Amino acid sequence: MTAKNYFIFIYRKYLARFLFFRFIRAITLAVYRVSYRLCSLVEHMPQSNSYQLRALSNCSDDLIVKKITLNNGKIINIPPPTFTGYCAEAAIKINTEIKIDEPALEVFQFSGAMVVGGVDFIFIGDTAIHHNLFEPTRHSCPAESVGVVSISQVKTKLSLYLTKKPKNLAMAVSMIGQCSGNYAHWLTETLPKLAVLDACGECSDLPLLVDDGLHPNIYASLDLINRNHREVVKVKRWEPVVLSKLVTISNPGYERYVPHGLYSKEAPAYVNTFSRTALWMLRDVAINDLEGTPRFGAKRIYLARSQKSGNIRQLENLIAIESAITAKGIRLIAPDSMSFEEQVAACADAEIIVAPIGASLANMIFAPPGCKVIVLAPYYEEASYFYYSNLAGVLGHELHYVLGPQMNARQHPIHRNYCIDVGILIATLEKVSVRAYKD
Repeated sequence: MTAKNYFIFIYRKYLARFLFFRFIRAITLAVYRVSYRLCSLVEHMPQSNSYQLRALSNCSDDLIVKKITLNNGKIINIPPPTFTGYCAEAAIKINTEIKIDEPALEVFQFSGAMVVGGVDFIFIGDTAIHHNLFEPTRHSCPAESVGVVSISQVKTKLSLYLTKKPKNLAMAVSMIGQCSGNYAHWLTETLPKLAVLDACGECSDLPLLVDDGLHPNIYASLDLINRNHREVVKVKRWEPVVLSKLVTISNPGYERYVPHGLYSKEAPAYVNTFSRTALWMLRDVAINDLEGTPRFGAKRIYLARSQKSGNIRQLENLIAIESAITAKGIRLIAPDSMSFEEQVAACADAEIIVAPIGASLANMIFAPPGCKVIVLAPYYEEASYFYYSNLAGVLGHELHYVLGPQMNARQHPIHRNYCIDVGILIATLEKVSVRAYKD
């Protein structure tokens, strides 16, 4: 764990519960933003400018050199997950059957464009192009927190502040994303783009622009999917890259970024979306490319979360849960100690996946359709559980939540430990196992 990540861990676990430390954090970020923008003014980069925000689908013909549409998307019915455990009745009332709009899959080519590491926009002339799932009047991005970007939601304009000189390249494919460092976001929003691009049969020789400083497993996943052995060019955070020719792929999924506020309130409900086509493409490519990696062959697995992982939210009765799980013949695996190929192989034949809520659940992408997924999660009042419910529904899986109470009311509301009733978990597992056997 780096010094920065260790400080974040300490802040979230021990300090974020206190208004004083949240206030100090807010002041520190404000001072940093002002200092950063002063540096940007001193450096006087010509790319530091004001841009009109425009969605990919609204780009004029004079901006787009080429466009390929693979899939126009469709409406997908998402069945409601089942809930058992603590306050299950309340969760059932909020998390009903819904419909989501599957995003279209399109490949775009631009000329004379610029991208910036960690910033999910394309800059051409006086236009900042965003993907179709981003809503400028409602959503924010991580770059705003540190002063790199400022978005006027009223005028739908973006101001960009740069301190680094641009890197110049002839041509490349952008795989840059604002939340690429998160494993679940990477698997659902960024990595499928490469599978989509290959399905087009286009640009097989162009290098890939990828954010620098990501986890080794994220780069390993790119190596596995990178069938054409494209060169990978890592772009440092907030580093601009100017290109004569840029290829980008529409987002196959999206979950909006929600910064932690001063009063540590839970994020409002948001219905995210995924592309079934793109995720199935990703799964097929990943499994077909598992050369030399033995398949686990396990039909029932538990994705264990290490207490040393640095994740704040933990199961208080983890030992009791894992003992009960293994006694039922569930194979326990530890994703944080496995390579990406091993994680794919572990899920490739899974009929039942049990896991605490967290990014490793995104590995359900590699399970065959019809997999039963049991998620252990804390109960949040008035909260929606759409993210993994929508992901499971798009993939054709069946999702079951086992809820437990949060254990420390003084901690940050989304980082509190929780406890799961072992008896309720085993009863849910037995019920789901019967369904899996019948299917």
